Amino acid sequence: MRRGLIVVLGDTGEFAGAHMIAGSILVFGRLGGRPGAGMKRGTIVALGDAPELLPTFRYACRFQPVFLRFYSRRLTEWGLWGESNLAGSDFRRYVGDMNEVGRGEILVRDQPQ
Repeated sequence: MRRGLIVVLGDTGEFAGAHMIAGSILVFGRLGGRPGAGMKRGTIVALGDAPELLPTFRYACRFQPVFLRFYSRRLTEWGLWGESNLAGSDFRRYVGDMNEVGRGEILVRDQPQ
């Protein structure tokens, strides 16, 4: 994938976003194993369950990404998703794949306790 947006309403298999150059993947179900292997840039967003990430991804921070508000609004307009409150969700940000350029990111949504 070089750019664009892929929305997965269910689960993914292994290697989602492998060798990704840029763009965004939003996964509403379970993110399969080894996501983002070999990715250079881009964003993978895990809104459901996420596996343990590859050791070539490093934890960076915990934050509330603003761009997800826009995605949320657009997906609701398209009728793909009914939840409109991503604004208050916290995400853990991991950067990698350090075997490549290391400028990609995987955002894992913190599940409410």
